[in-house]
Amino acid sequence: MGTQRGPDHAFVQGNTGHGQDDSGNPVGIGGFASSTPPTAVGEEDRVRGWFDLNGRLNVVATLVPPTVSDDTSTGLLSVTIAATNGSVGIIPAPGVGSFVFVESVFCSNADPTFSTDMSLIEDGTTRIKAHLAHRGGGFVKDFARPWKLAENVGLAAQCGTAVTAAYINVQFYTST
Repeated sequence: MGTQRGPDHAFVQGNTGHGQDDSGNPVGIGGFASSTPPTAVGEEDRVRGWFDLNGRLNVVATLVPPTVSDDTSTGLLSVTIAATNGSVGIIPAPGVGSFVFVESVFCSNADPTFSTDMSLIEDGTTRIKAHLAHRGGGFVKDFARPWKLAENVGLAAQCGTAVTAAYINVQFYTST
């Protein structure tokens, strides 16, 4: 390993080149190339980056992939709020150790005369609020990253003014 210091120099080099067996201590984000994932290590053990056989860094998501179904634990859900301005449960709490991940929301107002405000509520706190004009006024929200609700908390909605019907469509999944 070589270093060179001076006012205009900063040079650091590891002792193992690209494409060679990794038996030394690479500098920077060195790692090992493999077509299979590494084995588990102990708590606070030092680890190396895992790269594919083309030198690309592998990153594994920590979320369990969603299992889409037609029930209220995961998938696409459509709810109608009719003639009330009280809070209405949309997605039930998933259970201790689990979270709801909302991917998108579509809300609209079907009342022919009255406008209303729509609030999406997480654990008693309004997180999203929008005005819904009468005769189909609404909004669509696609989350670039899913909106993760607090542990074991479902999603509720509330209209500011009771209307004939307000529609809420939610794409979501649950995970630990």
